[in-house]
Amino acid sequence: MTLSLVLFEDAQVSGWWPLASTRPACDYLIGMSSLFDKAVKLAGGVDHVSLLLRPEIADFGRVRYGASHVNRLNTSTPTWFVNARAVIPQDIWHTLVTLPSTTRQIVVSHGQVVALFFPAADLEEAA
Repeated sequence: MTLSLVLFEDAQVSGWWPLASTRPACDYLIGMSSLFDKAVKLAGGVDHVSLLLRPEIADFGRVRYGASHVNRLNTSTPTWFVNARAVIPQDIWHTLVTLPSTTRQIVVSHGQVVALFFPAADLEEAA
């Protein structure tokens, strides 16, 4: 199945100040790799990865990750939106991607949205 991954920053990222004032949350290192690298590796076979970043960080993101990947959505494929601050365990991710691709999904942990899934039809309708 064709699938897109979007890493998004939520309002809670401001709590990571002063780090959040200079770079996207997905750029932070956890161990030897960034949250971005961990998410992309975990997602494995996704066809497109993009980032939804705060306006003040977007230019940094365009330089680091490429202009075509920042604040642009691919509305033609089913898409997982994953919180850029989240580290999702591999077993949970594999469960998520096996859920039906025709219905919206939401994953919440400790009162925080971790991930959302939207079928392509929903994205095209919203665009």
